[in-house]
Amino acid sequence: MIFPISKKTKGELTAIPYTKCYAKTDKNGKPGICVESHLRHTAEVCRILRQQLTENLTLLGDLAIPSASVHDIGKVSPGFQLKYFRDAIIKQISEYRDKPAGHFLTDHAHIGACALWAHVNKEDPFQCPTVAQIAAMHHGSVRTEPLPKDSGELLGGAAWSEERKNLIKIMETEYGRLTFHVPSIVQRDFISGMVTISDWIGSDESFFPPAGLPPEVNINTAAQMAVSACGLIKPAIIPGLSFEEVFEFSPYDIQKQFGASIMNYGKPGVFVLEAPMGMGKTEAALYAAYLLMASGKNSGFFFGLPTRLTSDRIHERLDPFLKKICENKTGARLSHGTAWLKAFWHSSFEKGGEDFKPGNSWFNPRKRALLHPFVVGTVDQALMSVLRVKHHFVRTFGLAGKVVILDEIHSYDGYTGTLIETMASQLTQIGCSVIILSATLTKKRLSAFFKESQPVKERENIISQALDESFNSIDSVPYPLISGPEYALASPPPKGQEYKIHLEEMSYFKIAKHAIDKAIQSQCVLCIANTVATAQTWFDAISAEMPDDAFPIGLLHSKFPGFQRAAIEDLWMIRLGKHKKDEHENLRPNGCILVATQVVEQSVDIDADYLITELAPTDMLLQRMGRQFRHDRKNRPCTIPETLILCGNPDQSDNLDGVLDAFGRSNCHVYAPWVLWRTRDVWKKHHTVNIPDDIRTLLEATYEELSKQFSKKAQLMDDLHSKFVQHKNALADKAMGNLSTATAMPVGEDHETCATRYSDLPTTQVLLVQDINSTGNEAQLTLLSEERVMVNAVRPDPAVTAQLHLNLISIPSWLLQRYGSLETPSFLKKHFFETTPILLWNESSAEITLNGQLTDFQYTNLKGLFRTSVPEPPGSNSAYQEDDSEDITVYLTDFESMDPFDKSKFDW
Repeated sequence: MIFPISKKTKGELTAIPYTKCYAKTDKNGKPGICVESHLRHTAEVCRILRQQLTENLTLLGDLAIPSASVHDIGKVSPGFQLKYFRDAIIKQISEYRDKPAGHFLTDHAHIGACALWAHVNKEDPFQCPTVAQIAAMHHGSVRTEPLPKDSGELLGGAAWSEERKNLIKIMETEYGRLTFHVPSIVQRDFISGMVTISDWIGSDESFFPPAGLPPEVNINTAAQMAVSACGLIKPAIIPGLSFEEVFEFSPYDIQKQFGASIMNYGKPGVFVLEAPMGMGKTEAALYAAYLLMASGKNSGFFFGLPTRLTSDRIHERLDPFLKKICENKTGARLSHGTAWLKAFWHSSFEKGGEDFKPGNSWFNPRKRALLHPFVVGTVDQALMSVLRVKHHFVRTFGLAGKVVILDEIHSYDGYTGTLIETMASQLTQIGCSVIILSATLTKKRLSAFFKESQPVKERENIISQALDESFNSIDSVPYPLISGPEYALASPPPKGQEYKIHLEEMSYFKIAKHAIDKAIQSQCVLCIANTVATAQTWFDAISAEMPDDAFPIGLLHSKFPGFQRAAIEDLWMIRLGKHKKDEHENLRPNGCILVATQVVEQSVDIDADYLITELAPTDMLLQRMGRQFRHDRKNRPCTIPETLILCGNPDQSDNLDGVLDAFGRSNCHVYAPWVLWRTRDVWKKHHTVNIPDDIRTLLEATYEELSKQFSKKAQLMDDLHSKFVQHKNALADKAMGNLSTATAMPVGEDHETCATRYSDLPTTQVLLVQDINSTGNEAQLTLLSEERVMVNAVRPDPAVTAQLHLNLISIPSWLLQRYGSLETPSFLKKHFFETTPILLWNESSAEITLNGQLTDFQYTNLKGLFRTSVPEPPGSNSAYQEDDSEDITVYLTDFESMDPFDKSKFDW
């Protein structure tokens, strides 16, 4: 189809033919291919990407192709052409010599939306059509500002409008009509993501040269090669493998049932697996993912976890799994904020404008990671698909059609939990099978994953009426449980393990002596504290009391630098982990004590004999108990696991201060006082518990809302419960306000500091070094790890950056600001984007200075970073104040007087 060159009317500008409008520059900044050629390249790439989609996404893929064919139609405009190709434009039409680019609209995404709105919605000037939204979005965000008239002066007038219309008609003839509408925002986002990826690949000069494709290269062939080179070809899965063939051991009943139930359902949906700790939920989810991928229902997976540590651990387990199921050698992509420490950098990283350096975005791990067929990382990576951040829709496309596995779902607060529920609902609309894993979900939390459009209904006779939507009776809801959009299945529980339970108040030294007594009896003892300061105090007390070298002791928490924490984790995983065929079994100590914080609470395969733990909410206590008797072992020194829960008694308290003193104010900063009180009330009734038999009863009893009573205790409990609910609702409201649909909010940057988690505690990462020899813009640093590195203000070095990151620790900003301004030294500017001051460590004294001032921080390789100077105030944590000894360090706790409902100055 041939269109005549548009003619201007009196007083209007002459339009340049769309065939002479440029889209890209070459490496020398000269005009490259024209807009029409670039649109064809992008549409052909989109066509190849559509072939990789699962069957239930092909319709959306079909709609993406015509959208891709017009995504840059706004480049046919005087503003864009003058901004980037001024000399070439003036050579064609001299009247533009006196026209500055700023006289026109130059944002081609905005211009394209105007043109497509005028083309598609001639009769409806108030409803922006889907294709116009996609054109406006493909450079990062949804546009909400009013669009000018396509034929108006800002866009060049009627002649330019006509050129855009002519090119649109050409593209429609070849790639399909644009007058389509999609029913949901997430489906629009899917198409936007697909178009954006097509644009990035279609703009890559290594696939599509700026001078155009050689005559002998077919455009479809070039697109096929480009998509393949980017690793976006759907992986080939070996069909028909049994569970035993994939994992080399026989499955539990629930592991077989779970995958079979999802396959029987046959549609995208949310599927929840509740099973006790150590029962192989990970393998159950992975085998279900395998069945879905082998059947063609899904095309890959994303495995999301709460922390970088847990992500790293699961990542290590995925390579053997993928080797079993994939026809071609492939691995899983690790995706989180520090994943680049293991695999980083690509030659296409370079500075430059997004219009002309698409590789800068395409090869950026933040945006590209989820496009890999197999990804494991923090849940934050997936949550950015529903948040108001740049290119959130690229992540939507990256997740589409995959199996999305979300583990340790109980560990998220009301903010992140609300985001996860929203995301799970949206993902089912773009072909995802969403698998939720947890050992400890309440009925309320479970039902939140099944909206009104997906009611949980009774499917099997073995499920009581309690599993109908209301879940009225706690005792009748089975455990373990498989829940789907329209069914629920009970699974035979494993043989129950009985635990002896003790609730006591103890001083630091009684705790130490008790742990030592158990270790001397050859038991492996795990002590879990709620705060770093408490864990360090316990460790000091145990070190002071134990006989010399009687058994190994260790300390693990978040205030070690990365290299040290990894070494400690690896050591204790060998000592207390699971070993095949007695591998390392002789390395399991004949008695030991590991003191830790919540870092061992989940996805860490530590198997202890005896547990000492501070009081925590029931779901967290159960997770901690999951670190006991985790594996079958020969010659275990005890026949039954025992758990000692340390807590004060608030029952006689008639005011908030009494409750806080009883539980310890620092503990009430970590966990809601109402939940701690309810947990204690439930657990004090038990001398033994059976896992898994008692899990659901304990959970529901903890979080049930009690009937109104009129005692002082009951009134105080009601007040604390109201604060708990108020805080939980506030977190949910904050989450909803940060969704991508919240157009009143500004668009954030696409990285892990965006609002995937809520915290009112600002932190600063600090670099710990032993020595600095600096000339201002260059320095030689001796790191805590003993490594010596050269850093330079102008020369980046990824290998050095990786070393530096392994020596970082995060500290609450308010604890550092008393020592002066916090700044990154100039010689570190190429290594850190965030403010990263240097702390200088004196190895002989353990003291640390900042800005030349001695701080109240100290560091040792055994204890990590700690604070000393001021004793804990009388009356706080009184149960721990019975002993007075010069052999133990008492930690700075100036936060003890703070409001427990304000966490803005708490961390230790």
